[in-house]
Amino acid sequence: MTSVPSSVDATSNLSACSIFPQLHCILQANIFERDNILSMIKQLSASDSPVSNASTNRSIAGASLSSPHIVSEKSLLDFAHEREKKLIQDITDLQWRLICTLEELRRLKARNA
Repeated sequence: MTSVPSSVDATSNLSACSIFPQLHCILQANIFERDNILSMIKQLSASDSPVSNASTNRSIAGASLSSPHIVSEKSLLDFAHEREKKLIQDITDLQWRLICTLEELRRLKARNA
């Protein structure tokens, strides 16, 4: 009866190993997209130049009203970006520990067999 739970554990560990690379790829793509968003926000905040005199007052008024909003969004995005990097590092570390543990388990099973 002990062989059934160990094979189930091995199957769940193998499925977990196959999920980690996909999760890592998705998180990296998410970081890339957030970098693009931050870049666009920087470009928009730098290019608040009015096109015509009629739109000058609206642009200046709009920029003054939306500027704190852009800054707070940028701060939140920066914070989220740093947090996401930390989580990806944690996932990578956990993935490495799982691989090492599975390898050690395989060696112990081979030695005890």
